[in-house]
Formats: sequence, structure tokens, C-alpha cells
Amino acid sequence: MLKEILDAALLSPEYCADLLSVPRERFADWTAGKPMPKFILPEMASILGISERDLTSKVRSGYVAEGVLAPAVWYKLRNEKLSGTDREMVGIIRKLGFYMGQLDKVRGLGLPQYLMLFAEVRKRVDAAASPVVQGQLAAEAFRAMSGLSKGQRGIGEVLRPHLRASGLLLIESPLPESSIEGCSFKVDVRGDARACLFANSYKSTWFRRNAVLAHELCHAIFDVDTEQVSIDYLEEDNSSLSEQRAQAFAQDLLVPRSVLIHYTNQFGVDWSALSPSILATLIAEIHIEPRMLLNAALGTGLITADQAKANKEIDCADALKAVSTHALSTPEFLAQTGNESAKWVAEKRTAKVGARRLLLPVGYVDQVLDAVRSEEISVGKAAEMLMTDEQTFIDRFGDLVFQAT
Repeated sequence: MLKEILDAALLSPEYCADLLSVPRERFADWTAGKPMPKFILPEMASILGISERDLTSKVRSGYVAEGVLAPAVWYKLRNEKLSGTDREMVGIIRKLGFYMGQLDKVRGLGLPQYLMLFAEVRKRVDAAASPVVQGQLAAEAFRAMSGLSKGQRGIGEVLRPHLRASGLLLIESPLPESSIEGCSFKVDVRGDARACLFANSYKSTWFRRNAVLAHELCHAIFDVDTEQVSIDYLEEDNSSLSEQRAQAFAQDLLVPRSVLIHYTNQFGVDWSALSPSILATLIAEIHIEPRMLLNAALGTGLITADQAKANKEIDCADALKAVSTHALSTPEFLAQTGNESAKWVAEKRTAKVGARRLLLPVGYVDQVLDAVRSEEISVGKAAEMLMTDEQTFIDRFGDLVFQAT
């Protein structure tokens, strides 16, 4: 059945062989009907989102219509807007989820905390309310129950570590030839499905990705259980209920009225006459893109629609670079600070599968290194979990793992 499933999911055998780190000739034998070794079944089943039993069963006669054998998440990914590159990136992320499950088992972790939080947020939202009101109520509940509402400050700086600590998988990685801006779906972790939020970082700012991740968080709370995967495309105007709800959620999560009023008072902002420097300061403090900031100000009644339109023409790029390192490119950051952490972000956590590259979450890499230092896993296993070879692992992280104690 393996060949038929891959055909239905639009995944090439060559790519899957690279993903599993096995010779392509051996993988071709498996697609031709030779039995897969037992040790490879859990990983392959996790990536494809099916049971090991289904993976190894025979195709039923007359049951090979186009797409019919694609597991649910891969069936959704057959969308004509998506490329092979998009699907391959999802495969790599699902492989990462498999390794996260192994790492969680080594560390003795239980079920992720976000599951109860998501359930409670859904309870507090009236399903009969308008999509916008649903999003606003959900954002208010999420901020309150997660502790993100303490103080009236922007949460963009702490959003990522907070979501990762709750058990969510967050991925920000470039997809140059893709129309995807963000998506949410589930990966298999120890037999349980864990939500993953993905943001395409290609030609995207850190501030914009805050909005994308918050948007995908809403989809993960409300939509992914039933739809398997939710995809948002660049420059797409989607007015569906789920999209209106996610847009309202993202805005009220990142810049609720109380936060906007706090900074308006703190900086004495005259919204009718914004300067580039004041706009840049607000963006840097609240950690959101200009468009969302001005839309929030409009919704709060601080500016009119005409003022919002005029303020969107303000060029604050240079002013923003002066007040926030998040506005700098990697070369600019290195030139300004000489900090080697930029090299860590750009190079050491890059995983390569075939022709595809994925930026691994910094927290995940740290956890793998901690597991090696505590002798919970071997160097070879750590290299596997970081999707690299053992020598590359030593070259990248040897000074951190083997340093004298």
C-alpha cells in the first residue's frame, strides 16, 4: 500500500527516502512491495499520519481512485495552490514532531499543557456570536488564562517561548517559492496529535510573523481538529467565518484596547499627527506590524478611517531599525552588535533533507543538547534528532556538549 499512499499524497519516493535517511534503491524496494523493516514503521507512519497496520496492509481491489488513499492531512495538501516544496516542508515538520515525541519520552514529559487551555477557551466562546466577537472573546480568554494579560504591555517578545512551553510546535522557516504565509496542522507525537504553527519567514518581518503565528494559533484552537490543516496564503482576501475569527483573535491577542491606551498615554501619542519616530516606537514596544497597529487604533476609535489610510503611508523603516533589533537583517545585526547569536540563528540550527532546508526551533535544539550533556541520548541520536550527520553535529555543537565541567 505504500506506493499508493505516496501517490495519493503527492509525495515522491525519492523525497521520502531522503526524509527517512535511507538509500533510494532500498526505499524503491519497499514501494515495489517488499516489506518495510519494523524499525522504520513508526517514523513513516507518523510522517504520513496513518497507523502502522494501514501502512503495511495490501491495497483493496478497486480502491485506488485518485487521492482516495491520502491520509486526511495529506488529502488537504493536494490543493492546487500548493507546490511539491510546500508538501515536502510539511513532511519534514512531521518528522520533527516524531523526534519531539522521542525527546519528550526521554525527558519524562506528559501531555502538553495547551490542550486544556484550548478546551477552556472554546468553552468561553459563544458559538452563536459573530466571527469577530468569537475571536475577541477567545483572545481575551487566552490572554487571561495563559497569564499573558498581566501588565498592559506588548506580548510579541514572550509569545513564542510561552507557546512552546505549553507544548505547541512553532516553526518559522523560509519557503521562497511558496504562496503560503502561514498554516496550522497536527503532527504525531508519541501517538498523540500535537498542534503545529508554521510561518513562512521568506521576505517576512518578525513583526508580521507575530501576527501570522497568532492567526494560526486561533485556527489551531478552533479549526484543526475538524479540518486537519488550515492554510493561509499570501495576499489572500478570505472572508470565511474561520478567517474573520482568526483575524480578530490575532489583533485582540497582540494589541487589545488596554495595551493601546497604555502606550498612548505613556508616550503622549497624537494619533492624528503620527511621526515616523512615534510610529516606530509603538511598533517596537507592542511588537506588531504597522497595519495591525493602525487597524487596532481605528477599531478603538483613536483615529478615523481617513487618518488610518494616511498613516499607512508613513515610512518608519529607518526609525524602526534605530529602536528595535528585530527590524534588522542578519547582516545588519552582526554589523551592529558583532553578536554570534545571529550565526546560531542563521546556520547552526538549519536542518537539510534532500534539497529542502528547515530552521529548527532554538528551544528544541537546546533540549537535544541538554539530553546529550546529561547522557540521556547519544551523540549519534542527537545528530539524528537534529537531522544531520554525527560529524556535522560535532562541528556545530561540540564546544557546547563536550566543554570541560
